[in-house]
Amino acid sequence: MISTTVPKAMHNSLWDTRDISFSGCAAQVFFFAFFMSAELSLLTVMCYDCYMSICKSLYYGTLLGSRSVLYSVVPPVLNPLIYSLRNQELKDALGKLGQCL
Repeated sequence: MISTTVPKAMHNSLWDTRDISFSGCAAQVFFFAFFMSAELSLLTVMCYDCYMSICKSLYYGTLLGSRSVLYSVVPPVLNPLIYSLRNQELKDALGKLGQCL
């Protein structure tokens, strides 16, 4: 994977060395395995979603229908809370309230 091999390759080319420590090698192997399994998991979920939407469209519609209420109600309720937390005055007020308690 690019995110695990390129940094070490850049380090080797900049400092003209080919040595790698055991912990560095173990970390590189761990991150490679972790990112590869995460990518394969995401691709599997995406393929299953595509299969359900194309081959089992009637079942997929009823499956999403039960969650459509959740998706249409929860985000509008949470938006004012999210935007109010971005407000610096409100953050300061909550910080002062936390100090008083």
